[in-house]
Amino acid sequence: MPAESFVPGSVPPGPRDSIFIHSDADTVAGPVTVTIPYDSPLVFAIARGGPLHVEGYRGGTLVAYTTSGRLSLADSGGTVFVQSGRGPIVVSDSNFDRIRARSLQGNITFERCVVHQIETTAIGGSIVFDGGSFQPGLARFESVRGDVAVGSEAAAEITARSSTGRAYSSFLNHASVDERDGQSHVTIDGGGPVVTAASESGNVYLYDGSLTTRHFIPLEWRRISNLLRPPDVAFPAPASMLTPSRREVRRAAAMRRTSPERRRA
Repeated sequence: MPAESFVPGSVPPGPRDSIFIHSDADTVAGPVTVTIPYDSPLVFAIARGGPLHVEGYRGGTLVAYTTSGRLSLADSGGTVFVQSGRGPIVVSDSNFDRIRARSLQGNITFERCVVHQIETTAIGGSIVFDGGSFQPGLARFESVRGDVAVGSEAAAEITARSSTGRAYSSFLNHASVDERDGQSHVTIDGGGPVVTAASESGNVYLYDGSLTTRHFIPLEWRRISNLLRPPDVAFPAPASMLTPSRREVRRAAAMRRTSPERRRA
């Protein structure tokens, strides 16, 4: 990904300590836990091979990135720049003044977040903003080859476009949808902050609330909703995909050759 500039939040004047914690490049590092004041003015966190998790940091500027591992933020805020090479970026239950998130191959998901200014870019992955809300400010979600989904809990003006994909919308409450010239414009609860969702070759999904609370998910929405579920939870496969293995076939044949009394035993 090309380099870009990022302006940190304000840092109070005056002298302060700088602390560096790093591992030797020639050794294999194990898990590292670092506890810092929640209002530390500037924090850089880098995980080159493994996952990186940040929780409860809300008072300053956070710059965090991974090369291949999962990058997750929970109960966070402030000014944030996060970047991932091949791993996913997962953000939950956070309130940001400003956040910039970008990924090369991994998916980016936001769950139950409030954002004043957000700019999210993915090259090969998909982007999902689910069950959150927007405050006045810039809000933009763009993917080159993945899908983009935006679900807002509050009033918003959302514009969606896809160069070669489709635009889907599903609203349970009051919203007006205007589709023309390959774009969809949605006004939720009379309008609010302006949001842009775009994909070059993927689909764009617009909805209200959260997909995790809906009892029925259409087939064309399931690859998006599955990004919000734990890895061990997934939708059941169609009946045509539930084919028995060779071991199961041999076991069934052996059961048929035994007597009813032995089968009951």
